[in-house]
Amino acid sequence: MGNSVNLLNLVPQKFRDSQILIDYLAAVGDDLSSITSANKLYNVGNWLDLIDSLEDFFNPRIADAAYLKHLAALIGLKLLPEDTTSESILRASIVEAIDWYKIKGTYQSLIVIGLINQVSFNIWDMYTDDYSTFSKAEWFVGGENENPTNYPYATGYYKSPHFGLEVILNKVYDADVDLGAPHDHLWHSSYWNNIKEYVERTRPVHTVPHYILLLNPQTDVNGTIVTVDGSIQTQALLSEGFGGYFFDGADATPADDWTFDEDADSDAVTDITFDASYSSSLNAIDTWKLGTGSKGVDLDSSEWGSDIEDSSPEEGTLTSENVTEYDDRVEIEFTVPKATVLSGVSELGLYSNGGKVTEELAVVSLFPDIYKSTESELRVLIILTKE
Repeated sequence: MGNSVNLLNLVPQKFRDSQILIDYLAAVGDDLSSITSANKLYNVGNWLDLIDSLEDFFNPRIADAAYLKHLAALIGLKLLPEDTTSESILRASIVEAIDWYKIKGTYQSLIVIGLINQVSFNIWDMYTDDYSTFSKAEWFVGGENENPTNYPYATGYYKSPHFGLEVILNKVYDADVDLGAPHDHLWHSSYWNNIKEYVERTRPVHTVPHYILLLNPQTDVNGTIVTVDGSIQTQALLSEGFGGYFFDGADATPADDWTFDEDADSDAVTDITFDASYSSSLNAIDTWKLGTGSKGVDLDSSEWGSDIEDSSPEEGTLTSENVTEYDDRVEIEFTVPKATVLSGVSELGLYSNGGKVTEELAVVSLFPDIYKSTESELRVLIILTKE
C-alpha cells in the first residue's frame, strides 16, 4: 500500500473551517482517531492507494493482495482457501499457472506443484507383481516386455498406475503452537492438505498417488559431524569399525571380548572377527530407533549425551538388505509404514551389537521435529561417504 493522503490539502483554504466538510471527511477518513479540531488530519488513503495500485494489477508478484483472487479468476485459476494458504503460495500459484496448465496430466506438472508450495519432490514410478506391494523406480522407458533391472518382466513385474510423490525434508518451518508444532520442524502432516488438492487437479488420469516423506541424513565414515539442508546433523560414532580393517579387541568384561571368529558371549551372533572390514561392520548394524528427544541440541555441544534421549522410541530391525555399499559411499535405507504415526520425532539412532549383548550406537542424527500421519510413509536414507 502507498502512503495515506491528507484530503484536507485538496480543499480550498476558505472552506477548511466548514463543520459540514469536517464531518464528511471524518466519515470517509481511515484514521478517525487523529481527527481533531487542532490538527485537522483527515486520511483517506486506503481506497486511493488501491486506485494507485491498479498499474500493478497484472503482476502477481507485486499486485495488492486484495486483487489476487481477481487476477487468478482472469485465467480461470481457482486459488486455495486464503485462510489456510500463505500469501506467497497464492502468488506463486498465479505465477506458475500458465506453465502448469501446459503440462497438466504429466509427472512434470507435479514438480510445478512443488515450486508453488515451496517444497522439493521426487517422483517415482511404481512396479508390482501382485498389485498389493508396490516398489519405487526411477522413470523408465524400455522396449516391449522390458522393465528396470530390479523388476524383471519375466518374474511377473509390471509398471502399475500408481506413482510415488516424495517430499524431500530439507526445509525448516518455524514453530507454530496453533498447528500443534511447538518447535521448529521439518514437516507437519497438515502440509499435505494443499499439496493433495493440487495433485488431484493435475495428476495423470487413472493414476494413484503414494505420499512419501524422505529424511536424508548424510555424513562420512570417519566420525565427522555433517549438517545438511534442513538442519539435519549426522555422525558415525563407530568410526573404527567403518575405517577399513581393525584388530580384535578386548574390554573389561571377558564375556564380551572380541575373539577370533567365535561366539564368546553365547548370543548366537558371531563376534567381530580378525581384520574385519566395512562389510562386517555394516552387517552388525541391526536396529533403527526414532525418538522425540534431543530437541535443539547440537551433536558437538555438551548437551548431547552420547545416546538418543527418548526411552520409548519407535524402532525396527535392519538386515543386510537395508545396506548397499558402493565404491564411494554406503547407503542404509528403511521405511516407516503409513500406519505408524510419528509425533515430533527429532532423533535417529542406528545400533550395532558388534557381537555383544549390549547394543552400541553406530550412527546418530538430530533434526527438527517431524509429524507424520497415516497418509504417508517415511523413507529414511542415510548416506555415509567414504574418504
